[in-house]
Amino acid sequence: MGVTFERAVSNLEAAARALYQNDRSIHAVGVSRHDDGFGFRVIRNSKKIEAFAAAAALPAIADIPVSYVDAANGAYSLVKKIPASPLAEPLVPEQQFFRPLVCGHQIQNFDDDVRQGHPQQGFIIIGTLGCFVVLSGDEQHTYMLSNNHVVAAENRGLKGQDRILQQGTTSFEQTQLAATLANFVEIQFSDEHATFADGNALLNDIDAGIARVQAEVVAGKGYLPLRNLSAPHGTTAPQVGDKVLKVGRTTGLTRGTITQYPTIVGPVDYGGQPAWFRNSIEIEGDGGTNFSDRGDSGSAIIKAGTGEVVGLLYAGNGQQTYACPIDAVLAQLDCSI
Repeated sequence: MGVTFERAVSNLEAAARALYQNDRSIHAVGVSRHDDGFGFRVIRNSKKIEAFAAAAALPAIADIPVSYVDAANGAYSLVKKIPASPLAEPLVPEQQFFRPLVCGHQIQNFDDDVRQGHPQQGFIIIGTLGCFVVLSGDEQHTYMLSNNHVVAAENRGLKGQDRILQQGTTSFEQTQLAATLANFVEIQFSDEHATFADGNALLNDIDAGIARVQAEVVAGKGYLPLRNLSAPHGTTAPQVGDKVLKVGRTTGLTRGTITQYPTIVGPVDYGGQPAWFRNSIEIEGDGGTNFSDRGDSGSAIIKAGTGEVVGLLYAGNGQQTYACPIDAVLAQLDCSI
């Protein structure tokens, strides 16, 4: 039998410590539906189960039921490396150059790619423009919202300097200049041996950054007309069972269901650097579909039927998708939808 949502949430951290201590294959523990109430849901990495041999599953913690799901991979950030000369006509329209700017577009931090030598190596790094926000005290400008690891390149970004291009290129093109990095919340990376169970993992609440849209660039605020979606407006708190959607540069428009919230996620692989998160939203695609893939990082998670923003997508494992709650994002960046 399940318990109340409040009881499951109040016991989540203690339960996660016990579960992570018991089984090193775990990379997420959250509050999910169980019978007529709530319980804990554990996501395990099948590769680690094979490597470490599965520990005996704990059926309950503090009389709160625990269920298990095995995923093919661990969690990783969903930024994408693409060839320096991408196909001229990609299948997903958000990958094309387009004005006015709209939510879901492919974007690139051009200057960080240059600093890292990526174009010379034959590729660039791209993600997704989530939605548009207004910064407190600067209502005359429009800002694009995405992940830190998309617009600020995992803390390397130079505020007021780094140029964000749409759609992205290996050599600077003025026509593609869409915005300039304005602010981001630093991601705290943990030692590779840190664990939630030992209490030495540094916990993040969000992965987010904003860039100020160029004065001469029109921001359409909504989505491409073919998506037939209203523009994101307002925010709402996530709830387990909510139907949601997102538009990202790789998988386009997808629909899914919130399966866990709040969720402790980690380690999340950021190109060899592990990061841990708390209070995350977990989503699974409806009907066994893939809700997200590499390149969808930064997509806004929208509550189906209302158009309200629920979260900001930052990671996945090929089966589950993870997002940070939008209210925490907006509070830390001092902005609004």
